[in-house]
Amino acid sequence: MDKKFSINYIFYLLLFIGLVSMTTYNIFLVKSQMYERVFFLIHAIGQSILELTLAIILGYIIKMHLPKACYYIYIGLFFLFYLTHGLDFALIRIVDLSSWETIDFLLDENYENFLQMIRASGIPLIFWIGLISLFAIIPLIGVFLYLITKKISNLKKLETTFSPFIQTAICLPLCLILWDFTASPLINSDTYHQYINNLPWKTTWLKRQDLLVSFRKGLPSPTSEKEVLTKIANLNVIPEKTPNIFLFIVESLREDFMTSQIAPNLFQFKNENLFSSKSFANANGTQISWFSLFHSEYPLYWSLYNDPNRTTGGAPLRLLKQLGYKIHVFTSAELYYYRMEESLFGKNHHLADSFYFFPHVKPEKAASSDKKAIRALEKEILTLDLANGKNLFVVFLDSTHFDYSWEHDYPPSFYPISDSLDYFKAHHSQDDLTKLKNSYKNSISYVDYLFGQTVQTLKDKHLYDDSVIIFLGDHGEEFYEKGKLFHASHLSKEQTAIPLYYKLGTYNSEPINIPTSHMDVFPTLFHYMFNSSKIASFFSGSSLLDPSKWPYVLCARYNASRTPYEFFFHNGEKKLTLRFTDRKNIFGCTELEIISLKDKEDRPLHDEKRPDLLDKEFKKAFMQFLTTDN
Repeated sequence: MDKKFSINYIFYLLLFIGLVSMTTYNIFLVKSQMYERVFFLIHAIGQSILELTLAIILGYIIKMHLPKACYYIYIGLFFLFYLTHGLDFALIRIVDLSSWETIDFLLDENYENFLQMIRASGIPLIFWIGLISLFAIIPLIGVFLYLITKKISNLKKLETTFSPFIQTAICLPLCLILWDFTASPLINSDTYHQYINNLPWKTTWLKRQDLLVSFRKGLPSPTSEKEVLTKIANLNVIPEKTPNIFLFIVESLREDFMTSQIAPNLFQFKNENLFSSKSFANANGTQISWFSLFHSEYPLYWSLYNDPNRTTGGAPLRLLKQLGYKIHVFTSAELYYYRMEESLFGKNHHLADSFYFFPHVKPEKAASSDKKAIRALEKEILTLDLANGKNLFVVFLDSTHFDYSWEHDYPPSFYPISDSLDYFKAHHSQDDLTKLKNSYKNSISYVDYLFGQTVQTLKDKHLYDDSVIIFLGDHGEEFYEKGKLFHASHLSKEQTAIPLYYKLGTYNSEPINIPTSHMDVFPTLFHYMFNSSKIASFFSGSSLLDPSKWPYVLCARYNASRTPYEFFFHNGEKKLTLRFTDRKNIFGCTELEIISLKDKEDRPLHDEKRPDLLDKEFKKAFMQFLTTDN
């Protein structure tokens, strides 16, 4: 063991510099105190040294005891493993997932969902094929790099014994454990969870113990489909109003971009009608938000409802059908994603009297499909007899999903703009972000233009005054304001605060400050139609018109095809984020970790360890949702 051997120090030094550079860059992107950055930076450097030390030890053992070919196979495979850190570098900044977590997610997806995820990325299929092909030859590239650097390092050999590597492998973990023990008490929970995925090994040696909330039973079971159908069948109340209803659901739309400069029609529409200044999505991902909207149910239950045995569609739509409504659907969004067309509109979308789907596959843009959807809607408005009401028009628009688009004959107002392939660069300068935001603004402006045309058509037909028009975003969009890009990564204000505007006939109201979400849309609609909040008892959502409305919002974090395990309660001023300790079985879990307590601007409130936190701030939320022991 004490025999000297030469080491390809250039190869391992290059890997070390690359790994430390990537982790350091990501760590310094997170906004926090300097001592918190230093804490994780020391862990990142220590883990990088330890990873390469162990690689050298294992390589030495293989070289000494196995054929030479095995050593080069090992170098190739290690280089492939090493490059997963590079993939992490990009993925963590966009979706806050490591490459291994991403692969785990993808293995859970069926073929149709996987293809839709590829399409939703906005990146051409040929690029993904090329990327997969590249990974197949990466081991050969690693061996080639090793051989080249070996020739260079042999010009000035570095000889050493095996002992220093063994000592490092033993002593360095002990040093990091000591560092963890002395410094980790200074790190608050939210900062820990923001940083942890940026480390090479995605953990510290001593795992942080978060404050736990225990409750006596698991989550209550949702109302069965049979029970809901029975309740609806037994409903004998007659609505006072049966207006035509227009429901616009727009992809990736955040509230603070709905300005008079970007979206003049919607800005005016908002200020002439009913809205809450505290409107949230029920999730930072599309399919969960759609579920909460059309089922008026908590987002944590979405995977239970996304069951092939549930084939009757959303209960609010079934209630409208019982009231004699005809349902017309116009969509450029892919509703077969996660079986959503069946979950929302029933098997073979039997709840829909008409169903118009306008797909967009490159090179066709989402904006082109949106235009076709709006033109089809306008045609229905002009040809159908709408004088007696009882029509629901559901419109899904997709232009504001990346890559953000508008029709070629629509003049964009915001420059400069970015190319779609620029979206996934490993590094984005401030100039890049300006271009991204301008593209996003132009796509919003285009949707606003289409919405304005629909409103004008209704006015021309003298249908506008008595109609109900509801406009909303399914979730928000982030541009690194809180360290991530786009959506589905974490529960930031930018990813969860949405426009949610109601025109309820000629009903007038001052802006409301009660927190509201997708779950409340249909209860609010039925309150207006029946002039009563009693119908809301069918659903988990509540009416925005009800003075006794539940004063909280529950929003869940995207978890691909799996049940969400992280969520927040928001009371309009403070946001409490929690996680189920058993991520794979939240319905059998009886403990929650408190991740963070923040104000409405997402600024940390460092009092999450207060013993009276739940009782004083969020007692009503927990009483409504579950029973705690704390």
